[in-house]
Amino acid sequence: MKNWILCAKDRGALFPKFSITLLTLLLGLSMLWPGNVIGRPTLVSRPYYDLPPQIKKSGVFFSGSRVPLERQDVAERIEDQVNYYLLDRRASLIDVLERLSVQGPVIGATLAEEKLPADLIYVAAALSDLLPTAKTKSGGYGWWSLGSLKPNNTWSSTNEWDDRRDPVISTKLASNLFNQIRSKNSKFDWLFSIASFVDGTDKIELMAKKSPGFTYWDVVAPSFSETLIPRVIALKIINENRKYFDIHVPSTPPLEFDLVDNLKLNKDLSIRSLSQWLGITPRTFWELNPGIDPTFGAFPKSDKRNPNATFLRVPKGSGQKAKALISSEGYM
Repeated sequence: MKNWILCAKDRGALFPKFSITLLTLLLGLSMLWPGNVIGRPTLVSRPYYDLPPQIKKSGVFFSGSRVPLERQDVAERIEDQVNYYLLDRRASLIDVLERLSVQGPVIGATLAEEKLPADLIYVAAALSDLLPTAKTKSGGYGWWSLGSLKPNNTWSSTNEWDDRRDPVISTKLASNLFNQIRSKNSKFDWLFSIASFVDGTDKIELMAKKSPGFTYWDVVAPSFSETLIPRVIALKIINENRKYFDIHVPSTPPLEFDLVDNLKLNKDLSIRSLSQWLGITPRTFWELNPGIDPTFGAFPKSDKRNPNATFLRVPKGSGQKAKALISSEGYM
């Protein structure tokens, strides 16, 4: 019994020494961690990515609005979203950045045509992951998470076609909404305009009215834009600093196509027929024309529901062939 008591005492004496040794080891390992991963100091924490030094030094602008990173609260909000992408959604982030390479030029060219800032593409990326069939809990749909059809909206949404799924048409629709917001609230910078786009103009107007002279970073915005705006800025920073964050995105060429427009169809034109004519798969054809409902599987004919001439995108170099076949097969 006496020996047992002595052994127990020895183990009790060793426990504080073991704890101190373990703590010393953990602190030593934290000091050896790569510099760009150590952020807010904690005793034991998962990796945390800081903003790149040049960003901290030179700052960052988003759609012409300066982000005051010298403010600790602002920098932390951006860093939180950087870590959200890099730690919580890294696999999805790679997919989004790859889609930026593929679909980005088409959406970017449309934004430029509408004379809107190029940075707005990050809003679409954050809202939909650049997926044409993306849906939100609030009912948003498509590339720009546009809501359900209302009397004051001008987009088409039927069982055969949805404008919100088409990258060009949906970007034009979003651009029109942004222009309405800007026209109604000329004093709004782009961050307030983006907040109005996602949370509704009425909410942001009321917020701005109650806090005159303050910027987005000075007020408490509605929950969606409170999170979304730091997130789109974080996405821009990550995309423009891939090497610093050790992000490797597969090299994918941008989407290229011929546009066959002014088509007045006298009967539905099936994706299957077009794909066979052009030697491509129906999936490839739908990826060029995601406005089509995949279950319907055809371009709808021109009638009372679809009075306007339609268009289609075909692989680069096959535009003339496609139009000649459509005509010769009796679809026009």
